[in-house]
Amino acid sequence: MHTVLDTSRLDPSHRLEAWGTIMSRRAVTFRTRDEDPRSFHGLIRGSQVGSLAINYLQSSSQLINRTDRLSARHEDDHCKVMLQLSGTSTVTQFGRAAELRPGDLTLCDHGRPYTLGMNGRVRMLIMLFPRPLLHSSLDRLGAVTANSVHGDEGVGAVLSSYLTTVARRLDECSTPAAERLATNAVALVDTLIEEMLETSSPARQDPHHAMLLRIQAYIDQNLGDPNLSLDEVAAAHNVSRRHLYNLFSGRGWTVARWIRERRLQGCARDLASRTLAHEGVRTIGCRWGLPDAANFSRMFKRAYGLTPSEYRLSMLEGEGPGL
Repeated sequence: MHTVLDTSRLDPSHRLEAWGTIMSRRAVTFRTRDEDPRSFHGLIRGSQVGSLAINYLQSSSQLINRTDRLSARHEDDHCKVMLQLSGTSTVTQFGRAAELRPGDLTLCDHGRPYTLGMNGRVRMLIMLFPRPLLHSSLDRLGAVTANSVHGDEGVGAVLSSYLTTVARRLDECSTPAAERLATNAVALVDTLIEEMLETSSPARQDPHHAMLLRIQAYIDQNLGDPNLSLDEVAAAHNVSRRHLYNLFSGRGWTVARWIRERRLQGCARDLASRTLAHEGVRTIGCRWGLPDAANFSRMFKRAYGLTPSEYRLSMLEGEGPGL
């Protein structure tokens, strides 16, 4: 990891200003909780693989805040994973609050307002990556953010151990190996989201929930077929069009929207991959069932605000959003 900022190397009178500059680049505000501002200390080290960033943060007591105003001014479609290494912190988002102790981790939608309060001396690992890299949809991520996950059991233990190891060894790896490690990290976050939803959501008692999961898995396996349709999905599961519609509409989706969203997510993941940088945009679109290049470009731009080519350039050559 390279050092982004170490305030201990600065004159005490300049530390807060330097830290504030770094925070403003991340579209967040901060304020120190130290009685003497000159005693503030902050250290950021970071590594980046493609569009995924892993940062080590060490800080004295402070409050980091992404406000409604900053969220409106700076659109940001990233997911953040915060792993507490020492000290305690509180993360709030969507009216929920996660109290983090050493070993705990939580998820955050970086594009929406949130606060991160660090109580006393704190050390954290923070992983940040574009949300489209997740298989989980935005509403599923929003349902689990700012929930404390214990790092000594279940998927939380696997992800905690994996992030700690990857952060320590990532810079030793070749680019292709580092990309695979980053892909695995995102896959673990997906798995964690699903585990959190299964253990906390009333949907697990819904007799139709298992059917919906099977249908969604079928869709995922057939996204490359440009002719995938509501009728085909219904026939494959021996249900009527109306029943299929009701399964998805009960969760705020239509079948067509779900298929479109999953295809675009797959395209976004491939466009952000250095390993696939040699592939043409049209090849990627075809792989995900979008063979019409013009239509693919229009759909992608509506969803992500950039054309596929522009998105690829921003992911592979752009500067990551850091914290």
